[in-house]
This record gives sequence, structure tokens and C-alpha cells, in this order.
Amino acid sequence: MPTPTELPQIIDFGINLADAVDPELLPPGEYPAEVVKSSVVAKKNVPGKFNFEVTFCIHPDAYPVDFDVENAPDGVLVTTWRSGDQTKSARAEMRKLLTALNMPLSQTVDANELIGNWATVVIKHKPWEDKMQLAIAAIKSV
Repeated sequence: MPTPTELPQIIDFGINLADAVDPELLPPGEYPAEVVKSSVVAKKNVPGKFNFEVTFCIHPDAYPVDFDVENAPDGVLVTTWRSGDQTKSARAEMRKLLTALNMPLSQTVDANELIGNWATVVIKHKPWEDKMQLAIAAIKSV
């Protein structure tokens, strides 16, 4: 595996970036999605606190028939976070996520065990920095 000093420092995007346009967003709706990344991350500016960061992939075969696959040929990634705090609300939100993923419930959660599990994600559009982006409105069992 190359070290950071061996990675290319110049990337050719194949077109002049002045001609680059935003891809069409996946329409709002319900989609089957696979957990492709799950990790525990430190909360920014809150020492000793952490979140579970969970990334789902909506694979191209789940796209609506009128959605151009070229907008996201490798799938659409959407991320959600769940608090690792020792609070009733954090525990309840984690229970809901694990239940939607059809995972067993216990006292501990191994972030790695979420990877490869499936759920139905409800996608919505929301504004961010003067443009719309995808967001997860809800997560349900498949």
C-alpha cells in the first residue's frame, strides 16, 4: 500500500472543472441499503464522548428506473450518527437502529458487526450550503 508521500499529488479529472456540474440527487423515497462502513468516532470538541458513524450504500439496482445510473454508478452513500452517550435517548436510538438492521440486542455494540447488514432507508432532500443534499429521514427493517 502506498504511503501518503507515494500518492499522486496531481489528479486528472478528465474534464475542465469549470464544466463540472452537480449530479442529480436520488429522489426522496424508501430504498434498501447495506451498511458498508461503521465506526466509533470522537465527538468534536467534546472530550471523552463518541458517536457511532454508520454509512449505508444504496446500490444502483435499487435506483428508480428513471434515475440515471451515471449520477452514482457505484451506489449512493448516506451516513447517520448515533450517540454513544449513557443516556436514555442514546440507548433508545441505538436500539431502533439495531432493530431496523435485524441485529440482536445486548448491553454492548460492536460497530464492526453492523457492516453487511441491510435496512430500508427513507431518503429526503435538505438544504446545506446553498444546495440540496440527501439525508436519512428514517431507518426501517427491510
